[in-house]
Amino acid sequence: MKLLTLFLCSIFAIYGTDGCGSSCCPPVEMISPCTCFVSGDSPGSCDLDCSAVDDEDHLADIFQRELPCKNFRALQIWDNYNIKRLSAGTFSDVTFEEMNLWFGALETVEDDTFSSMKDTLQMISFDMQKLDDTFPFHIIQTFSNLTVLDLTANKIHNFPENLSSSTLEVLALAENRLQKLPEKPFNLLPKLNAVDLGRTQLKVLPKDLFINNPNMQYVMLRGNNIKNLTKDTFSFSSNKMEWLQLRWNNVGLVEEGTFDGMEGGFQKPAYIDLWDNRITTLDENIWRPLLEKEVGLLMEDNALVCGCDVAWYVNMEEFHHLVHDAVCVSGDSLNSLDPGLFSDC
Repeated sequence: MKLLTLFLCSIFAIYGTDGCGSSCCPPVEMISPCTCFVSGDSPGSCDLDCSAVDDEDHLADIFQRELPCKNFRALQIWDNYNIKRLSAGTFSDVTFEEMNLWFGALETVEDDTFSSMKDTLQMISFDMQKLDDTFPFHIIQTFSNLTVLDLTANKIHNFPENLSSSTLEVLALAENRLQKLPEKPFNLLPKLNAVDLGRTQLKVLPKDLFINNPNMQYVMLRGNNIKNLTKDTFSFSSNKMEWLQLRWNNVGLVEEGTFDGMEGGFQKPAYIDLWDNRITTLDENIWRPLLEKEVGLLMEDNALVCGCDVAWYVNMEEFHHLVHDAVCVSGDSLNSLDPGLFSDC
């Protein structure tokens, strides 16, 4: 999650924002118990913190008022368990660029909740709420500038069908009980460059997951129950891949051609994180092509047998800087093995 957080921060350091000038904050009495402050990320624009409102009706009442400025950068609501629904009229004609609701009990978002923000909304982050499959994913395609959709730790059980957006760059559905993915789930998201599906109880991955995502950089699949990685699972069409996170799974089988499209280099390092899996061998046909393309491997907590299958690697010291924390079942570090041990292989 740290990697995703850093990535999100970089996005909003780039995008500009149009505020209401130095007087963007309404009088305190007009918005209380909400508070307003000049955004540290974008001087001249203002953020609202409405964490202390009683419920959704109280929130709606504030935005129905004749506020002197109706255009804000961000709304944040933390630790409010009384807001259960965001209705079509909740925000009236007020606009935001970011909607951040974290730690709460939000269950329902109506189709027209963000109707005033079709051209302004860049980020929806509703983390650790109670949203389910009724969330209106179909409205995502109506936003002209939305780059981030983060619904981490909700109650979504099915990956949304035909999820479509010409602008979305980051999709986070981690810690939802998805269990499976449809075929080519990201095909209609051409600008997507980061996906977080960590801890979603996935067991099987369909082929060609990212074949139509030429901008993909970060894929996070940590903490699932994936056992087999088959040919073309990660046939990336992107030459920008930097991080494929598969730690804390049960990966034991990796077929040739699983990671087609992964490339690295000095200016753009790429890593496959396989920490804490069940990989026992290093088949040359699988791993050497990756190392030749400067793709690094994080291999801690795998039960490597370190038989003749690793002889090729042990004898090629030029690859050793790319494989990190690989330890044999004997307790020996893979990178410290004596090549002479494999003279009969």
